[in-house]
This record gives sequence, structure tokens and C-alpha cells, in this order.
Amino acid sequence: MSGAITYGSSALEITPQQTIPFDSTFLKAQEAKNYGKDNASKSFAKPNDMLEFLMEREDNAEWINEVDIRDLNVMLLEDATMIYRTASTEIVHDTAKNTGLVIQGGDLLQTALRSCAMPSLQERAKISGTALTKVSKLVLRNILNECLNVASDKATAKIRIADGKVSAVRSSDYVPLSIPEIFTATTEYINTRFPHNHFAGGNWSHVLSTAEFELSGERDLIKTYTEALEKRGIDHKRFNPAYVYLHLI
Repeated sequence: MSGAITYGSSALEITPQQTIPFDSTFLKAQEAKNYGKDNASKSFAKPNDMLEFLMEREDNAEWINEVDIRDLNVMLLEDATMIYRTASTEIVHDTAKNTGLVIQGGDLLQTALRSCAMPSLQERAKISGTALTKVSKLVLRNILNECLNVASDKATAKIRIADGKVSAVRSSDYVPLSIPEIFTATTEYINTRFPHNHFAGGNWSHVLSTAEFELSGERDLIKTYTEALEKRGIDHKRFNPAYVYLHLI
């Protein structure tokens, strides 16, 4: 038996003996396009795979320091003509579906604003409240620009650009930490302190990265927990000791 995949008026015949070549480079390039999306996420079953991915994300990120907050200007996506020449189609389309806003100022060229950047940007503008999520994009743009324009003298920001969008607008006092380095140090510590641990899985997003290490193989630890729970009349079988590592990006 043979099958046929049809494209327009032509057909590609595939016999049971044939194999379809796997183009890992193409697949990786397609996946990379999705990492710029606000809701991008990825799960991991092995710690080395997660570390490699975190390093790739770090390579696709940068910090712009000492940006005068009063120089920042928020624009509607449709008014930011330059971004259509510098950003990918995927970034533009995703921004239109989410914040619909672009920011520029100082050494920062017109760059799309990611949803997770809005809280830190509002902090720089000294504004907050749920009402900001309910107003139109035009009104929000105007509010942000008015408030950024009257920021304190000499107030500067550190701006993180990740996978083609601004992901955070931090204060000048903020100290960026390397996510891969933290993950590596944490993994090494857990492997040393709990040699019988099991990597239960990890997850990455632009908002939060997590990794969970199951410690059910640590007999001394299990014994300690079991005795403590039994003394309090709690069924220890309902619990499974685990160490959870969390890091906000």
C-alpha cells in the first residue's frame, strides 16, 4: 500500500520503503519564531535539555542600561513605522494580538512591548491599578507617556530585550542575574546534597521558569518526614517530598 500527499495539482507518492528526511535545522528555526510570542512556553524532561535551552534564550536577550525614563516614548503599533522594517512578521502579528504597543528612547530603537513588561513599565511611570488593563490602548499609551515624562530627574532604567521584544523595564538599581548560571548552581547543589534526586521536569516562559526535583529516593529524608507526619497523625503516603526551584524572569 502507498499513500499520497497532494499539493495543488501534484502528488508526492510515499511507499513503505521510503523515509522522509528530518530537517532539524528547519524545525529549530520554526520553533525559534514562536519563542518571541508573549505566551511562548516549553517543557523539559531532562535538565541538560533545559540548560541548553536557557542558554539559547540568554543568547537571544540583552540589557540596555542607563536609559533616561523621561526619554521613553510609548507608541501604538500601527504608528511605529520603523518596527515593520526591523521586527519579524511573527513579532508584529503577536504584538497586535496582545499589548499593541511599541517603546523607544535613548539607545532603544522601536521595539515591541511584551505583556510581561507592562507591570515594570508602569512602575517606572509610578502608576498602578486594574483600571489600566481596562482602558483602550490609545488611552494607556497617553497615560504612560504623560507619567514617564514627569519622572524624577536623572531617573534611569535597565531594559531587557528578549527574543525580539521588551520583556522588562527595571529600575537602575536592579541587578540582572543569569538564569543559566542560577539553574546550573542550583542543580549542582541538589545533586551534591541529595544524590538520589530525580529531575521531575521543568518549564520555561517569558514570565517564569521552574524546575522540580523529586526526592523520593532520599531514604533518610523520607524517614524524617514520615516520622514527623506520623507524630501528628497525618498519613505520610499522601505526601511526596520534592524540591521546587522557581525563578521570575
